[in-house]
Amino acid sequence: MFIDRFMLATREDERHYVISGAATIDGAMPGFTLMPFGIFPKIGLEKVELSDVTVFCGSSNTEKALLLRLIAIKSGTGLSESDIPRCMDDYCRLSSFRYVDFNNRSFPCELITKERNRQYTEKRYKSIDKDKIWSVVQLYEDLIEQPALYLLEEPDSCMSLSEQIELALLITDAVKYYGAQFIITTNSPVLLGIRNALIYDFDSSPILPLMWSDSPYAKQYAGFHRELTEAHTRGRKKK
Repeated sequence: MFIDRFMLATREDERHYVISGAATIDGAMPGFTLMPFGIFPKIGLEKVELSDVTVFCGSSNTEKALLLRLIAIKSGTGLSESDIPRCMDDYCRLSSFRYVDFNNRSFPCELITKERNRQYTEKRYKSIDKDKIWSVVQLYEDLIEQPALYLLEEPDSCMSLSEQIELALLITDAVKYYGAQFIITTNSPVLLGIRNALIYDFDSSPILPLMWSDSPYAKQYAGFHRELTEAHTRGRKKK
């Protein structure tokens, strides 16, 4: 593990940034926004403790994807300057990591976005025999091969259940044998169930670490499976 805490900009940092006029240069641009300034104080999130595997879950209008991108920018992962709005870059300068090894702040980073996942899927589909069995997990097998910080944005979006299980095992092995670290946005009960994963539900208030069994997505999945099993059982009895 490389980092064990991400400290967001404080309310005072944000206030000073706005008052100082640092954001006014681009203020006349259409659609100008100070995001992510003012976002996290509203939900009371000041820091995020991180583990070998940390999962951000929650509905699509929550800040989980934004937080993942901020960590990606702060860690220098896979985003060009043209992809980074000025305010987000400035915000990251005010945020900080707490490193596990204070003397080693340099480590490989890899961001695998939903878009990258989709492009890989389309490319593989167009370039190989349609009858050949293949898996999108191959993308992750190709990339996850060294001690590094890996940021995965909804990796399950193009995966079947069996592929999600494969990815969960791949992540578990990478942590165990490579010393890799993962931060993942997902609502997949399979990925939420990775052993010892630290889970944050962005639909809850306050946003605090959860056990897998307390995650609403895991509960919904377990409840659906139970109801489906009971329905099939009743159906067989009627016959």
